[in-house]
Amino acid sequence: MSGPPRVAGGPVAVEAPPRGARWARVAGRWLAAAALAAPAGVLLHELTHALTAVLVGFDGVTLHATSVGYEGHDAFWEAFRAGDPLPLPRLSVGLVAGSGVVVTWLLAVASAVAARRVGVGSFWGAVLASVALLAPARAYTGLSYMLVVRPTWPDAFPSFDEFSAARALGTPVDPWVLAGVAVMVGTWVALAPRVARDGWVAFPALLLGTVAGMAAWIVVGSVLLP
Repeated sequence: MSGPPRVAGGPVAVEAPPRGARWARVAGRWLAAAALAAPAGVLLHELTHALTAVLVGFDGVTLHATSVGYEGHDAFWEAFRAGDPLPLPRLSVGLVAGSGVVVTWLLAVASAVAARRVGVGSFWGAVLASVALLAPARAYTGLSYMLVVRPTWPDAFPSFDEFSAARALGTPVDPWVLAGVAVMVGTWVALAPRVARDGWVAFPALLLGTVAGMAAWIVVGSVLLP
């Protein structure tokens, strides 16, 4: 059937794009957004560590693609575990380790708020939402330590930031981990329904974009920040 004839001067019907074309646009937007957001969040996290290390007066601060180094880092933790005199102040080491974690929490919350205001249907809204959803995913490392590693190997001494900050500052590890989990859950509760309304393909595209973005950053970052 050709449908009712159009009336001259009346409204012109606009056909919706095919479903496949719409899904392709949604997937492409989220894949690109995640590929940009994932390395950007990592870089800001490491930059915070590096700037804090400079501010507390550490020497030899070096920014790498996915880590930060400074003189005395390894010696500090070797002495810490052995109970020997420490070559660096515990407070300073704890601030360096914890600063990146706290900034990542703040970045996730701020990005979630901004994404809700901008809307996730635009590219930059998808970038903000991707930052908010991906940045706090580091909480999985802390959760695996609390739920699996520590009960199985009580003497384990991992090197993730929340653990290092807690040990250096003399605080329990669990509040650091649980705060990160709270941020992660909060951002997903705030944004996941909106992302789902944009199209179910957004979620696999978010995952693929994250993998692609981080793979590219490890290659490019190792050249720019060896």
